[in-house]
Amino acid sequence: MSILPNPFKMLDLELEKRMKATGDKCNKCDDKKEGFNNLKKDKPVIEGFTTTPTNLLFVGTLLVGSIICFIAIGFWFPIESIKDISIKNTRNNLYMLFLFILFPFISVILHTEDDNHQELKIFTKYWFHIPLFGCLMFGLRFIPGLIGYFENTVGHLIFLISTLEDGGLNEWLRSDNFEALTTHNAEITTNFNPLMSLFNLENYDHIIDKMRIGIVDKNKDNTSDFYVSLVRKDGIKTSKDFEDYINNKVITKRVSGEVTLLVITTLLSAGIIKSFNS
Repeated sequence: MSILPNPFKMLDLELEKRMKATGDKCNKCDDKKEGFNNLKKDKPVIEGFTTTPTNLLFVGTLLVGSIICFIAIGFWFPIESIKDISIKNTRNNLYMLFLFILFPFISVILHTEDDNHQELKIFTKYWFHIPLFGCLMFGLRFIPGLIGYFENTVGHLIFLISTLEDGGLNEWLRSDNFEALTTHNAEITTNFNPLMSLFNLENYDHIIDKMRIGIVDKNKDNTSDFYVSLVRKDGIKTSKDFEDYINNKVITKRVSGEVTLLVITTLLSAGIIKSFNS
């Protein structure tokens, strides 16, 4: 059975023969930094994140800003203000618009110097581009489901991390069907924490209304298979305790979604400014 020749290997051999014959190196094979060249073919683009003081300052500033924003929105904003993501919510929108304009300016930290290490007049050069981009990203938060997407990704991840301490929904929820399965088979385990993705600020109270509080609930309208167990390891709880718990978690999810969009805005603006300087 014949084996077809490798055309790429043949090309390499041919080039190697020509280079040996002429004793000359490829004029385009200059030693360059590791990475890949941009389309202008004048500066190499280094892959990865380098730990330069400027980059570390950028990451540190973005991290601190995100934490401050997370705390401010979660504890300072009224719950009704956080809940209402609409154009009608003027007060909340003004606060968030300010943040969407402020956060992109963090990206300027990466570009405070030019190639000659001379400080640029930042706010003079980018006074129009950064606020405009911030306003565009601010407008995206009104797209239905966008904040909800980040709530159920980043926000849900934060919730799962918190369950390492408090157990999450596994300490509250029970199910008639799952209880029967686990009773007859000890190898079956239940995990109710993924159900947190069903809760958000708009619907959590309606979902709780349809759930039974305790095994026997006098309210006949509560026909859900899931019920809330008020008997916990730390004592007997009330339905209000469960509602407060879910309320705190959905607020954390909503704030996580808002802050994530702010961080993405900052990172995208950094790329835009970088393209302006290239």
